[in-house]
Amino acid sequence: MPENVWSRQLTSGLSEDVYFSADVETDGPIPGPFSMLSFAIVYAGRFDGRGFRRPAALDQHIYAELKPISEEFEPDALRVNRLDRERLGREGQEPNVAMSSASAWIRRVAGEGRPVLVAYPLSFDWSWLYWYFIQFSNDGSPFNHSRCYDIKTAVAVKSRRPIVDSGREALPSFLRRQDQHSHHALDDAIEQARSSQTSSNGRGQTVSFLEQRRTETNRRLKELPTHLSELARLLDGRGCLYVTGSYGRRDAGQNSDLDAFVVVDDDRDLPDHAVIESHLGVATKALKIKPFKAKPEHPVVHHLTDLVEEIGSEHDDHKNTFTARLLLLLESQPVLGVDVYERALARVIDAYWLDYTEHCRDFLPGFLANDILRMWRTFCVNYEARTEKEPDENVPSARSKTTSSNTADY
Repeated sequence: MPENVWSRQLTSGLSEDVYFSADVETDGPIPGPFSMLSFAIVYAGRFDGRGFRRPAALDQHIYAELKPISEEFEPDALRVNRLDRERLGREGQEPNVAMSSASAWIRRVAGEGRPVLVAYPLSFDWSWLYWYFIQFSNDGSPFNHSRCYDIKTAVAVKSRRPIVDSGREALPSFLRRQDQHSHHALDDAIEQARSSQTSSNGRGQTVSFLEQRRTETNRRLKELPTHLSELARLLDGRGCLYVTGSYGRRDAGQNSDLDAFVVVDDDRDLPDHAVIESHLGVATKALKIKPFKAKPEHPVVHHLTDLVEEIGSEHDDHKNTFTARLLLLLESQPVLGVDVYERALARVIDAYWLDYTEHCRDFLPGFLANDILRMWRTFCVNYEARTEKEPDENVPSARSKTTSSNTADY
């Protein structure tokens, strides 16, 4: 079934979610024996099953400070939120007034939509607000008994982390607040609203996995040359270093290693493989990236002409020029020597289009199409080899066999 038809069937007739970010400050761990001293609720946007619509500004909100409902409190909690129980006993709102007013405001802003409570983490704020709404509001909880959205769970699922590793410190930089967590309910609810907006993409799903990884990868790629000054001097403007794989696609995760190739002009001696690995090892350690590890039997250092002249040759595979060339074209980012990198790209493209001038009316890049097909078949077989949990040393042999058989087929 086409995706747009499937999407329409899933979303037809659905109600609209109306997101409200909430934060509470309390004097203890649980409601009832202890008291909610303040809370804030911020209107964060709407999701109709097709797209998320955010307000122009996060200026629709309520904030209330409440009278305590018991004599019990934990001094540590008051030290964190810096609220004065004695003052609140004199000046705070009665809980039934505050909760009834909040419920009415939420329903009014939501209109025909259905309110959804958003928090980070949800469990603490939800338990307090739900209990207080049920206990004190004239019309109960505007969020019913289960309409809620946990940003922490969303981060864990989309970034493929355990829940225990998905605290606020694990947020990607574009979701993380830049100032210190204030423990003022309104400040924190507004910041959570920003996170919930960013964590909802055009299909209303959670954190855009690609967006998160691209931001982090771009940051690391920008820093990488600062740790490779010695290698830059070695290349001396006559060579380039480019990264491939997840860093070339700019979607690297915390467990991604660095894949790289070096291409130098034909009149320069090839740098030693161990020297390249040493320089990259220092850089990856500084950036906390999994280290660069390439086996000498799969060379990563090449002369520019070799990338071109080995196209279609019997040596293209075992010299590793096939992989270096295809990844250069399909998924690479230059780190050092941008001029040489662009020249290498142009030379490779020209080589694949060598016959174009004589066949401009009916030219098809057959060699290129065949090489791309071989590359992706190799990737698929290597993936299958890893998922079958074969020993690591068997994976390169799978690549070798696949590439050779594809060469014979085509």
